[in-house]
Amino acid sequence: MNTTTLYAELIIVGSGATLFIVLLFHSLFGDSSWFSKLGGLSSIGSVVSLIPVLSVFYLLGIVISNVAYLLFKSREKRLRDEKLVDIKDKYEGIRKEKLTNVYEEIRTRLYTSPHKDLIDEFEFRRSKIRICRGWFINSILVIIALTTYLFTGKIPYSMVWFWIITVGLLVIGTRVSWRTATDTELEWLNSYAKQNPLTRNPEE
Repeated sequence: MNTTTLYAELIIVGSGATLFIVLLFHSLFGDSSWFSKLGGLSSIGSVVSLIPVLSVFYLLGIVISNVAYLLFKSREKRLRDEKLVDIKDKYEGIRKEKLTNVYEEIRTRLYTSPHKDLIDEFEFRRSKIRICRGWFINSILVIIALTTYLFTGKIPYSMVWFWIITVGLLVIGTRVSWRTATDTELEWLNSYAKQNPLTRNPEE
């Protein structure tokens, strides 16, 4: 993955965490003038003035991505073990040794191959998974921030509940999307491993 794509991915994830912070602080300490001031940011023409904002998005994106990785790590490992078990058995049969992480083995073989188009496709699939993981966390955080409005009363209850339900659907959507993206990624890797089988070293 190139640097620009990674930067954009982290900004997308970080924007949700920023929304959580803005909503929480507005609910607890702010007033209605906050949103009018935030709206004024869109009229700023200087790119330089946006650098601090994007830097915050980027930093929060790193934090949320790492938290999401830890949260989904065991689930993804279980899915990898289930989906790639046949490939693992074949690799162990050829190498005559136990393979602890067949997913990393296949990915390493892909990255060291000359197939740049396949590497780019794989990275695109991984990016979708990371964004889904990050926004699953973000959506839960936004719901927490919205819930505080039920106690502070700064937004009508009907509107608060509308957005809580809406973001709740987003939680479900990101979770389902993560599972779908993960399943299709593993099916793709399985297909790649079968089309590019590991061969025994002649010296063995």
